[in-house]
Amino acid sequence: MYDKAKHGVIFSPLWPLPYPDDVDCIWTVSVRDDQNIKLSMYDFDVQGHVPCTSFVEIRTGYTNYEGAKPIHTQEQCGQEKPFSVVTEKSKLYVAFKSTNSSGHRGFVAGFVV
Repeated sequence: MYDKAKHGVIFSPLWPLPYPDDVDCIWTVSVRDDQNIKLSMYDFDVQGHVPCTSFVEIRTGYTNYEGAKPIHTQEQCGQEKPFSVVTEKSKLYVAFKSTNSSGHRGFVAGFVV
């Protein structure tokens, strides 16, 4: 949980080494209601293809992860080029779930307010 932090880094367990099997993590970034959060994904290597069995999902909202709105239309997996998203709400949630790593690194992302 990053509460009112101005910037930070989020990464999958063991990154840049292959992440472990059966991971289930959710990171929360919380800022004031009048602020936005920019998340930049720098490295993204998650096992799978759509439909994803291991994935990263980015959500934004005011309440909790389950009640927040997904930023992308689907969960992210595979090998993605670097990308950025900007929230319109005061909370950002990054979920990472894995079934197995198959030697994949996972992800690293940075956020700024």
